[in-house]
Amino acid sequence: MKLPPSFKPLSSEPRILKCFACGSENESPINAITLLCLHCGRPVDLSDYEVDTFHSRSIQTYGEVYVGVRGKYHGSKLVAGRLIVHGTLDAPYEAHEMVLGKVAHLTSYGSQHSLHVLSGSRIKLQQVITAREAFISGFLETIGGLRITGTIVIRKGATLIGKVEAHAIKVEKGGRYEGQIVIEGHASLLKDDANTKNNR
Repeated sequence: MKLPPSFKPLSSEPRILKCFACGSENESPINAITLLCLHCGRPVDLSDYEVDTFHSRSIQTYGEVYVGVRGKYHGSKLVAGRLIVHGTLDAPYEAHEMVLGKVAHLTSYGSQHSLHVLSGSRIKLQQVITAREAFISGFLETIGGLRITGTIVIRKGATLIGKVEAHAIKVEKGGRYEGQIVIEGHASLLKDDANTKNNR
């Protein structure tokens, strides 16, 4: 599995995972590679998947799913612990951690706890993206807007364009933001000619 450098494991402690079949909660040890639901007996998928071509078979896992540059997932709702997209995701999705890289293309809505835009990526999103936190290291233009309940971090050399709603925004030196931002109910328009002025 091709993972971004310096990403932490999905969990360092036992996790409580819901069975995809019956919805019951099960405790999963840190190093578990398989898990059977104690209530219905069906397997709870912890596997990692790599999509490098067209893929239409349903994926629901608490592991990692990697969609390569030439990969396209087209099917029912994709569920993953960590979802890394460099290619095309043509389906609704649910992920604890969403990682966008290269020329990632999303055609549907989804949910994520955290959003990462990798360095070197150039992404344009039409839909509204909601998350608890967002880390922008590449180029992201959002048409629908970002709704972040926590903090957005714009890294050095990164660019974020579009409407943003957030509890807080942190722009590192050399980061760039342009658009309308609403922080805790206060709207302000930030335009940047070189580097973004600091938070409002």
